[in-house]
Amino acid sequence: MRYITLSQAAQRLGIEEQVLLQWAQQGFLPVYVSKPSSQKPRRTYEKQAFTFLTTPTPTLYFAVDDIEETAEDLAWSRLGRRHCWDEDEDA
Repeated sequence: MRYITLSQAAQRLGIEEQVLLQWAQQGFLPVYVSKPSSQKPRRTYEKQAFTFLTTPTPTLYFAVDDIEETAEDLAWSRLGRRHCWDEDEDA
């Protein structure tokens, strides 16, 4: 199975990343998280007595098949809405 990142999935669907995250939180789409690496936090910035450490953040992934199915569902939904609006104008 192939996977794509959150930003790639949002771009394919033509929606904002936040919307896609909400769908995942609501259980509409499964989301996969990369395993955190075994890297230790690294020092990135020092200013006076403060040292900022960053830890690698996990990357979110979606299965390509799930995103393609969702894109198809969105396309049918948009087509249906357009058809309903066209009927309302004819009436």
